[in-house]
Amino acid sequence: MVMIMVLIYWMLSVLLYVLDRKSLLSGKRESIVYCMIGGCGLILSIAILVRADLPGPTEWITALYKPFSSILDP
Repeated sequence: MVMIMVLIYWMLSVLLYVLDRKSLLSGKRESIVYCMIGGCGLILSIAILVRADLPGPTEWITALYKPFSSILDP
């Protein structure tokens, strides 16, 4: 069942690219950015579909500021 959903997500992303193809032919940079953003969205949607344990943004901030908390504590 999961593989069918992944295939459907992949086909939808290709369909979106085909529909926006005319607007993307104007510049190479726009096409690269569009493909990168679409690829990241596709990867994240597949990760959510297979229920990968992804950390949330608050966990990233906690990990980033953890070294500073030891400096600030008396």
